[in-house]
This record gives sequence, C-alpha cells and structure tokens, in this order.
Amino acid sequence: MFTINNLGCAITSLPCHRWYIRFAWVSPAGALLSWRCRIKEAPLITGRVARRRPLFVLALLALLLGLGTVAPVYRASAEGFEETVFRSDFESLPAGALSTTPVAVAVGTVLAAPAPVSLAAVTGLDGQALSVTGAGAAELRFSSYPGPLPQALNSQRYELRVRASLVAPAANAKGASLFLVTVGGQRFELVGFGADGKLARGGNPLDFGYTAGTRVRVDARVDLKNGTVTLDLTTGTGTLRLDGLGLPGSFTPDSVGALVFAAGGAPGAYGLDAVDVKVEKEELEDTPPPAQIVITPPANNVAVVEVINNITIINFNIVIQNSGGRASGTTLILDLDDDLLEILDLSWVSGVGYIKEIKDGQILIGIGQNNVVRKESFNLKFKFKLKQRKGDGELKLDIKYRLTYSDSGGRRATPPIVIIIVVPPPGVIPTALPATAAPTVTGTPPTATPTSTATPVPTSTRTPTPAVPTVTGTPPTATPSPAGPSPTATAGP
Repeated sequence: MFTINNLGCAITSLPCHRWYIRFAWVSPAGALLSWRCRIKEAPLITGRVARRRPLFVLALLALLLGLGTVAPVYRASAEGFEETVFRSDFESLPAGALSTTPVAVAVGTVLAAPAPVSLAAVTGLDGQALSVTGAGAAELRFSSYPGPLPQALNSQRYELRVRASLVAPAANAKGASLFLVTVGGQRFELVGFGADGKLARGGNPLDFGYTAGTRVRVDARVDLKNGTVTLDLTTGTGTLRLDGLGLPGSFTPDSVGALVFAAGGAPGAYGLDAVDVKVEKEELEDTPPPAQIVITPPANNVAVVEVINNITIINFNIVIQNSGGRASGTTLILDLDDDLLEILDLSWVSGVGYIKEIKDGQILIGIGQNNVVRKESFNLKFKFKLKQRKGDGELKLDIKYRLTYSDSGGRRATPPIVIIIVVPPPGVIPTALPATAAPTVTGTPPTATPTSTATPVPTSTRTPTPAVPTVTGTPPTATPSPAGPSPTATAGP
C-alpha cells in the first residue's frame, strides 16, 4: 500500500505565462516527491480575457481547498502494527553515575546492572551518552517489561527492530558488547568490539573493522516469530550485512524484555547513544490461508476393468476436496502408460471443469470455474478404452496423476499417485460393473421405446469360461414393446 503524507500543492506562473499546478508529498521512505501539471499556455493576456483571470484563479483556489478536504483520505496507516518499546538519546538525564534503580527515559527505563555506568560526553558520539567501563553494564528495559511485548498474538511476522550507535575508546582490546536479553536474564549478543580492531559476535571476529572514537551504527531486525536475525553494521568505511543469524528458541515475544550494554571488564569508557527499539508486526490475516487439498483415489488405487462388445473399458473415480484457502491455476495432470489407453468419457459427478489438452500421452484437466478451487469438492468419473494389446497374457498398466495449483504459499504440486490397471488375458472376461455394464447380444436386439432405457437381460451376467456355449433350439421370444410387434432375439451366452 502506498501512503501519501504531507500532501500539498501550489500554483506557479512563469514569465511566458505558462500556468502550472504542482503537487508534492513525502513518500514512506522519507523522499520528497512532486508532480507538476501545466494548466494554460498563452501570450500576454489582455482585454476581456485579462478581466477573466481573477475568475480563473478563484476556480483554482477552490480546487486547492477541495484537495485540502480530500487529502486526509490518503493518510492511511501501513498494514500491520508498529510500536516503539524503547527510545532515548539520554540527553534529558542528569550527568553523572546512573542508579541501579530504573530511571524513566522517553520510552522505557534504564538502570545500572551493575555499576559503574554513567551519563557523560563520549568521544565520537553527540552530546551526552551512556558510558560503561570495567564490570559495568547498562540495562535498557522496554516499556512492556516485565510483561510480553505488545500485540504478539495472531501475527505472521513479528520483528523487533533495534537501532543504536556504539563507540569504543580503543581498538586493541576486547571491549563492550550489545545484547538482547530475556526477562529471565538470558543474553543473545548482537555485536561487540573485538581485540584485533574488528567487530565480533559470540567471541568470533567479523571481517569488518572499527577504529577508536568512531561511531558504529547497529540496525538489527530480530524476527521473534521465525527465530532469525538480520544485522546491518555501518562505520565510516561501509556496511556489513549478516543475514539468517539463528536466534535461540527461548527468545519469544513473551520473554524478550531488554537490551544490555556491558563493558565485559574492559578498561576505558564505551559509549551507547541514539537507541530506538520498535515492534513491527504483520497481521496473520494479511496473507490468505493456504489451500488444504485432499485427493481420494479409487479403492486400493485399482481401476475396474470390463469388456463390452469385445472392447476393454477401464473405469475409476478421483475425488478432490479443498478445506482451506483459495487455489488458482488448478490442473489435474494424468500421465498414460505406453500410449495404449484412450479416454472415452469424463463425467463430473460433482463440481465443474474441462479437459484443457491431450498431448503426448498426457491429459491436462482444469479443475473449478476458471481453474479456481475454493472450499468445495470435485468427483471426476473417468472411462478409458484399451486400444490394443501387446501379447496374449495378462496386461498390467498404470495411470499416474498429480495436481498442480497456486495458493498463498506459492506454486505447489501434489506427489504423483498411481492407479493400477490389470487386464486379464483374452478369453477371460472380467466381472462387469453393475452400474455401467451392458450385456453382449448377438443377432437382432430388442427394440426399446424412445423414452425408455433397455434393461440388461438377467442371464447376461457372465462367469469366465474357456469357451462360449452353442445355443440350440428355438430362441426365446422377447417381451413385446409398447411401440410395436414383438421382435425375436437370440440370447447371448
């Protein structure tokens, strides 16, 4: 979201009588932006037109007044939440030793824990600063101390941004460090002064030097939700960024409560100034929930095979159900085995979709209206035909399928699922599906009425046998049809 702050505008007139209206505003990054629009270009205005110029200017002034009333519409706060939990430049505190009793600053409190800690001018920093030496340590407690940080619940991103300026009196000795601290006293070192003129973390030197009496700016983003730290260190020679630093699991919004600046036994006065600590949060609702898609394959992942009029038919159903967030670009991809199968029919028992493409042994099926799947269920009923055999024995095939889609987490794909197809040898007829089977009839079939559905002859249910028996005698007579005389048919095996 783009935020417009401090919106303003003005009218300018150049000597050549070009008239402009200029808009200016401050971007969220603090840059001054402006836009100028030319209103009129004309030679010197005289006579009747000149007398109309005041009306023209009044109209522009009315426009400006209108903008003054509209401008607050653009003063929208950024999404999420932000709150300062500690801020001080220590100028308002009296100079001298700092007490071990908490003292209020602009936001938060500060105390010596333990002494010696003082408030004094430090070389390299502006005005008055915190100064630690020897065993001294200053504890900077957040405004929420000793309770949890504010607005920590229901957050997708919850960062603590720590900014401060440090300075060392010398570069030839291990010196003070800045720590993030839990209410229980556990410390996590953000940065410290090393003994070899290099900044350090955890006792290990960084490839980034410092000099005595020169300010080191610290800008740390502590992601308390995901347990990572991004650290920017800036001196007069440049900036070093450390990404993905691990944060112990005990540092949470409920436990973190302060910063500690400790001299660590080093001599000399180490200074700390311009400390600013903010909570920056993104609401969980800002990002939609991911899709939760469950695919139910056929029973035992096995397709049902039947033979109708000497054609081998393969049947199976796939059920797709989403109980989570919106999925877009949803496509079911079927990979056929050996190019022996041909799709005859795709029925949608529930839901909607369409076949997008059939190419190179692959079938792409769009799921949902415009390939969008919300909280809904789809039941797809497939019917395939075996085009040819590769031998006289039992034939085993498979169909692999997977679902691809995009949700709030990005592009996703389900693991491939395999449907097993077993086609028996020729002469061995598999059991037909009760709902879709039709008897094989030889001779002249019965004639059905236009509005009726032919009912399979009960004796047509087949048991696999080596050969078809020969029917002798007079064929049975079919039941008369309402539409005309009774035709005669020969019953099949």
